[in-house]
Amino acid sequence: MIFLITLYFLYPHFANVLTNSLKQVIQMQLGKDTGLSLGFLAGTTLGSGIAFLFQFQAYEVIGSVAFFGIVGALSGLGTAVFLRQRQRQH
Repeated sequence: MIFLITLYFLYPHFANVLTNSLKQVIQMQLGKDTGLSLGFLAGTTLGSGIAFLFQFQAYEVIGSVAFFGIVGALSGLGTAVFLRQRQRQH
């Protein structure tokens, strides 16, 4: 992070490129595939964290990660569909 801040202030061209890249990321639409992927990633991360905190054994870890991965993927998909419908209304 400090490296990016240093580049931002030392090189004006880099600052311009970074600013334009951030604008593109903000304006990027959240598609179904992106929502599904991000939801799955968040769910599996949450599932593994819960398994670590509760000191689950191997099969319990697999079950926790799988369950939260599916829940996260469905949540991400639902969020992407909701945002797409909301964007079409405006």
